[in-house]
Amino acid sequence: MSQREVSKLSGINNKTISGYENNVSEPDLLTISKLASIYGVSVDWIINGVHFKNDNYNGALEEQLKHSRELLLKFKELAEQIKV
Repeated sequence: MSQREVSKLSGINNKTISGYENNVSEPDLLTISKLASIYGVSVDWIINGVHFKNDNYNGALEEQLKHSRELLLKFKELAEQIKV
């Protein structure tokens, strides 16, 4: 997703998102929760890079998380290209 797309979905300003990507600022817990929802990952995954499974987990959700992680990596790569 582009910063604009994330901005539209989250209500977070593009410059603020850029600040998160560049470690200039850190999101608060409410923002982390919004981003987790948008990317389809847990708050634990955003904060620690770890996702804890529970008994209600199924293969479809696991695939969504894998896809979301791939999108996040692409998002970070694109953000690096924009910095150039």
